[in-house]
Amino acid sequence: MYENQLKNQDFTNDIVFKAVLTKNKELCKEMIARCVPDIEIGEIEIVESEKEVSTGIENKKIRIDAYTSDKRHEYAIEMMTYRIEEIEKYARYHQSMLDAQLELGSLPNMLKNTIVIILCTFDPLGMGLPVYTVGSMIKENGKAFEDGRRIVIVTSKGEEKASKEVRPIVQLLAKKPGEDRFTKEVQSAVENVKMKVDIRRALMDQELRDYLMKKEATEKGLQEGREKGLQEGREKGLQEGREQGLKEGIKEGKEQGLKQGIEQGSKETTEQIVSALMKNLNISKEKALKLIQ
Repeated sequence: MYENQLKNQDFTNDIVFKAVLTKNKELCKEMIARCVPDIEIGEIEIVESEKEVSTGIENKKIRIDAYTSDKRHEYAIEMMTYRIEEIEKYARYHQSMLDAQLELGSLPNMLKNTIVIILCTFDPLGMGLPVYTVGSMIKENGKAFEDGRRIVIVTSKGEEKASKEVRPIVQLLAKKPGEDRFTKEVQSAVENVKMKVDIRRALMDQELRDYLMKKEATEKGLQEGREKGLQEGREKGLQEGREQGLKEGIKEGKEQGLKQGIEQGSKETTEQIVSALMKNLNISKEKALKLIQ
């Protein structure tokens, strides 16, 4: 089972993605350059998947799929394969963590430009675009507010609208890899990291966790389904019981009313006959009753 699962894991798998970028610095640099083609990328430092950030009081580690920097920029690259409600806040969080590295007493102009790149296997903003580039702007005149921050979201959609630089990434996210040089290098790097013992172990652990989570979710869903079914059954049974009881009550009421009506009518008719006999024949009530009988 695990061998088949390992074989099917590709560039979009979180563990594989981290390993590919952290173990292939030049590939990581080209990935960044393709996502922000208007920026000149300098010689990047070591690529990390866990970054220790100093907030002035304590050192804190933040988890970023791939972090690196050059002399002027800091880069955070994230792979996202599941939808979240507020991707805007998600991007803001990562940018704030990069900015938190400014030490106490340092001047603001010492902050590097920050670029957060989020690669999505879906379209989080729903506009069908392959790339969304987000930056600060002045509302009153629509001009850019050059605070050095940028967010780039690359999706698996709109391949036909993608530039030649970013198209291979869009294809990889859509699980439809092309035949260009960059894609082949990425695919080769993916296969290489999947052969490493630590990566294989991590992938197996991930698969086991996913299996257990799915099993637990299924069992929980079944249990909730049973409880909901029982509750709905009780409510439906109670409602049907009320309706049946009402029908039977109406029917019984009609029958009882009819019987009482007949009895009452019969009683009234007998009294009228007795009264008429007494008057017309000038006899007593007892004699009239005997005549009727």
